[in-house]
Amino acid sequence: MRGALLIFMIFCGLTLIFMAPALPHLTTAVIGDGGDNYQFLGFQYLANRLVSSGHPEMGWTDYWRFPFGIDLDSATDSMLFITLGLLLYRFTNDAVLVYNVSVLMLVFLNLVLSYVAFRTWFSRNLALIGAIIYGLSFYSLAKVGGHVNLISTAGFPLFFASVCNIWRYDGRRRDFAMMAGSAAYLTLASLQYPLLLAGVLPFLIVLLFVFERAALAQLLQVFWQKKILLLASMALTIVVVAPFEGRKLMEFLRGETILPSDQFVVVPPINLVLPNAYIPTISSAIPNSTRSWIEYSIFLGFAEVVLLGMAVVRLRSNRGAHFLFACAAVLLVLTLGWWPYRYLFRVMPYRGIIEPGRFFVALYLPITLLILLLLQRIEKSTADSVDRVVGLSRAASKAFFLESSPSGSGFGHRGSIETDPGHTRPSAI
Repeated sequence: MRGALLIFMIFCGLTLIFMAPALPHLTTAVIGDGGDNYQFLGFQYLANRLVSSGHPEMGWTDYWRFPFGIDLDSATDSMLFITLGLLLYRFTNDAVLVYNVSVLMLVFLNLVLSYVAFRTWFSRNLALIGAIIYGLSFYSLAKVGGHVNLISTAGFPLFFASVCNIWRYDGRRRDFAMMAGSAAYLTLASLQYPLLLAGVLPFLIVLLFVFERAALAQLLQVFWQKKILLLASMALTIVVVAPFEGRKLMEFLRGETILPSDQFVVVPPINLVLPNAYIPTISSAIPNSTRSWIEYSIFLGFAEVVLLGMAVVRLRSNRGAHFLFACAAVLLVLTLGWWPYRYLFRVMPYRGIIEPGRFFVALYLPITLLILLLLQRIEKSTADSVDRVVGLSRAASKAFFLESSPSGSGFGHRGSIETDPGHTRPSAI
């Protein structure tokens, strides 16, 4: 209990530290780059207006785009963010405060759930490091700038942790429940994420067949033996998601979904090893020369690149690491939009992903696991000295913490918060 409380306090502290530039302005400015953040603030406001007027389905309203109106349920993404806003509106009517606190809550949740996922595989100290690496990735921190629907990436490690536990413990009920919960969480975070998950699963299954054929066969056997639990977990996911996203699903089944542009965005590879100028962190003091843009913010991290290089050397005899390296290689190709993405893009789910750089959320998981495996091996090699193990954990945590700490330069160098002197609400409302 004391350990859990300590972890909770650490994550609260990390959230406050990484969002520190915004804390003095929670009621007078909107966190972000002045673009999509205003739209999401408006979505929260409209949702609360509809619910407060007795329309819990959050459907059509002419409060926006009068007189033609807007179907809020079809237009918005991230019902998780909308729901947080609805909860906070029960305590205050300040739209700016509701939006900003919602962003803080998403950052905090991403840390907590990332920790829960990594605790499946690693000790408490290593899981904490994993939560910092993955939960506070440069990708997630960049999304604070406007794409708040994409901040919540923890559904991915949670999903794969639950599948791992289903295989490891022969299909416990709680692991199937965790799989259902993680699938629902990533879907409610953003509809991009179930598409990304569906996009990576075929490749991961093939890689499992190549590297871990016995484990794959065992997993499939567990799924068959526990097919009732598997179907129940699928049904549970649908029951949780349907009240929020059911209309979009029916539109898709009727062929009424409006697909995005038929051109996809390719991220220059340099953004993986040098930070894009958009990311307002200390590391951005050494930015690359590409366009400052939120979609280019897929920096791995300097410490992560170094440790990944060490993992290549130190884990070369680790069978499980071979699978993770293969996963990282395949997901890297998807993330950069290289061949064969131009052909995959013609079919679903890839047709709905015009920014393949968002596959980074999947790519970063095997990379994080490889780094943690490396640190675990180093821990074991220094097990005779507790002080050295503690020192290693602290040094690694400091490195990951310092490189991604806020610099105050602002998203895209336009200010980490867009101020509106004399007003507490954006002019869009």
